[in-house]
Amino acid sequence: MKPDQFFALHELVGMKTNSKASRGAYAVLVQGMKQTEASKFLECSQSTISASVNRIKTAQRLANKGAIRY
Repeated sequence: MKPDQFFALHELVGMKTNSKASRGAYAVLVQGMKQTEASKFLECSQSTISASVNRIKTAQRLANKGAIRY
C-alpha cells in the first residue's frame, strides 16, 4: 500500500495519528514489516497491531467495493 492510500484510510477509520496501533499498521501495510516484528519494535501486543491492520484493510475493501458500484 502507498503512504497516501494508508493515510486516507487512516483518516476514514478515525485512528489516532501517533498511536502505537497506527504506527504498527503503517509499518505492516506500507513498509512491509511482519506484524510480530512491528509489535516487538513498538513494544505493544501483536493483537493491537493485528486489530489496526484489520481496520485499515476493512476500510480499503469497503472503499473499493463502493468505487466500482454505480
